[in-house]
Amino acid sequence: MSKQVVLVTGASRGIGYALALELHRRGHHVVATARSESKLRQLAEECGDDRLEFEVLDLGDREAVQQWANRLKDKGYRISHMINNAGSLVNKPFADISPYELRRVYEVNVFSVFELIQKVMPLYSDDVHVVNISSMGGYQGSQKFPGLTAYSSSKAAVASLTECLQEELGERGWTFNALCLGAVQTEMLEEAFPGFAAPTTPGEMATFIADFAEGSQKFIRGKVLPISSTTP
Repeated sequence: MSKQVVLVTGASRGIGYALALELHRRGHHVVATARSESKLRQLAEECGDDRLEFEVLDLGDREAVQQWANRLKDKGYRISHMINNAGSLVNKPFADISPYELRRVYEVNVFSVFELIQKVMPLYSDDVHVVNISSMGGYQGSQKFPGLTAYSSSKAAVASLTECLQEELGERGWTFNALCLGAVQTEMLEEAFPGFAAPTTPGEMATFIADFAEGSQKFIRGKVLPISSTTP
């Protein structure tokens, strides 16, 4: 018998950590991934039961991701919601960004999202809702900031990917949306805008994303939505 689960990537800190907690609080069986085992163990302890399970996973390791997807299949899991939240950022002048840094940002922010969706597609429920976390920096027409060319352009790719996935796969009953988040008080925000005080906490944004993931797919499909009250 299959079990409905929610996948959350990048769950070791910030929005991902808070989102895993929030979805668990709402009664979901949450499967969380990140590269930090200690933070994931902390998350599991805070949840306090087996409805939160985690996988220490580098999403850039294709073989490891495939093996993990196979284990999910063996457990009989069906994915009802998937939040692709993992992200990587480099804050440097355009001319100083190395090929390694550029590839790493795209590996985490774009390629891993593309490939992870491919690998877990066979596990999707009939009405799965996939929410890709993008950024206001990747939203067309938004204000852009020096030093964030790699990050913002990668998040723009995620937005376009989301629209493409809805067009190609939406006839199966699946929903793909992208949320372009503005400033949230996270470690990544501090990397991008040192000293900036965001008006939104990770917990507040997690509540918004959980509400959106659970209830919007009947009305919103294949959309790229700006979620921001400030600039940045």
